[in-house]
Amino acid sequence: MRTASAQPKDAISLEQLLAQLGSGFLEVVRAPAGLDRRVRTAVIWDVANPVHIGRDDIIFAVGVSGDSPGLVQLIEMAAKAEASAVVLKGLEQHEWARAVADRADVAVLVAPPDLAWEHLHAQVRAAVATGHAFRTDHEGTVSIGDLFALADAAAADLGGEVEIDDASMHVQAFSTRGGEIDELRRASILCRYPPQSFMEWLRGSGAMGKIRESLRPVRLDPPGQCPRLVSAIRAGIDVLGYIWVVQGTRPFAPDAEAALTEIARIAAAQIVRTKAVEDVDRRLRAQCLRGVLEGTGLASLLAARLGACDGERFRVLAFRPRGGWSGDRAERLFVHGLVALRAEMGERRGTAVAAGDHIYALIPDTSSGEASTSLAQEIVTLTANQLDVRLVAGMSALIDSLDALPAARTQVDRIVRLLVSTDEPDIASPDELRPRAVLAEIRELAHERPQLLQGSIDVLRELDEKRNTNYIATLLAYFDAACDLTEAAKLLYVHRNTLRYRLQRIQQLSGLNLDDPVERLVAELQLRLSLGD
Repeated sequence: MRTASAQPKDAISLEQLLAQLGSGFLEVVRAPAGLDRRVRTAVIWDVANPVHIGRDDIIFAVGVSGDSPGLVQLIEMAAKAEASAVVLKGLEQHEWARAVADRADVAVLVAPPDLAWEHLHAQVRAAVATGHAFRTDHEGTVSIGDLFALADAAAADLGGEVEIDDASMHVQAFSTRGGEIDELRRASILCRYPPQSFMEWLRGSGAMGKIRESLRPVRLDPPGQCPRLVSAIRAGIDVLGYIWVVQGTRPFAPDAEAALTEIARIAAAQIVRTKAVEDVDRRLRAQCLRGVLEGTGLASLLAARLGACDGERFRVLAFRPRGGWSGDRAERLFVHGLVALRAEMGERRGTAVAAGDHIYALIPDTSSGEASTSLAQEIVTLTANQLDVRLVAGMSALIDSLDALPAARTQVDRIVRLLVSTDEPDIASPDELRPRAVLAEIRELAHERPQLLQGSIDVLRELDEKRNTNYIATLLAYFDAACDLTEAAKLLYVHRNTLRYRLQRIQQLSGLNLDDPVERLVAELQLRLSLGD
């Protein structure tokens, strides 16, 4: 039997479900048909007690391991029943599961091993049950998902042109019936903000305070302008914005205030809903970015969430405090919020996510890198001035495809490690740190293959330790001086002949031939890698 009762008519999509659950619950392994599939019912499918699978079900595969033949059977059953997705635990081999999901055309999700099925089941049921909160009402003559449509309907009802502003008085929507407008309304619409003279009148006359305090619409008579009714748009005690009605050729009807109060209530619902949808969209973009950066997500889904165009190019930025995070969780949240806000502002259309010790931002950019440089500079300056946090910022090279994000992450992580090891600069790209970045990448390779560092340098280091000599320092000064004996002697504060003698001893004891350019190159590289320089 099913473990969940039938859900309401208004189902939600997998995409909306993941957004409402948030991080820590479900991760997409594969979604061949995308995340638009509807979810109506959560079903627990126990290998010891199989149940019926229906269309649009999300199936919790209890007792089915990632390498079990039963997984293939369950996914095939889900495909036949046109289920939405199969949820697994303890999945280590993602590639195999992706192949199975692709063949069956069924989404496969994975849940954390320590998350109880019952808890996950309850969360999914709650998300599905409240899914209508993220849907737009398309019934009736007015869609509350459209502030412009609401403004037109209000204007028709009240007999005057309508304007809807946010809490900062920036114009969000206005009626478009084509009626007569006065200069104040014209200026507000053209500039998206009321004239400064009108704002000064609102504050000086006390009208602004009266509007914010009153629970009913307020009538205003601005000097030289048409009379107006204005109501604050509220959510509880918070003012979300304002709705204005300009009196037309006839005075307002007796019931105009009551009507405007109801319209303001509808506007509040829409603004709250719009904000909720924007928050969901922001969280989805961040989750998609995290998945692709970690090599587990689909670049195509991220591109769709970002609205990326064909041929559009991107850069990745990574931010981290010079001394590491303070341990104050609020500090990291504030920095993350600031990075996300700046990445999304204006035409950037970016997104940001915290992962590991870094906060990453992804934004569209051009070959010049001006957008990335400007964003990095803004964030570094703002966090220093407002939060007293000194960040460093690493910028990736330009990437032509979001599939290259994991490699770009590796690149910016390396740049950030180089930046935190020095006082300057705070911001750098691969080109600006090319020599040190190449050396750092070779050092990473040497950690995996320690034999690359074996040779004459090991011999000299051992001699220094046993005999208290300074052969390594001598050789390093020689390389720093570009193999110029006179300059190297100055660095070591010794006579040129003394340095020549030391170099001869170095060659005799280690077998190093400094006259051979290849041997000299390898020795210098081994020396700098071993010193971490």
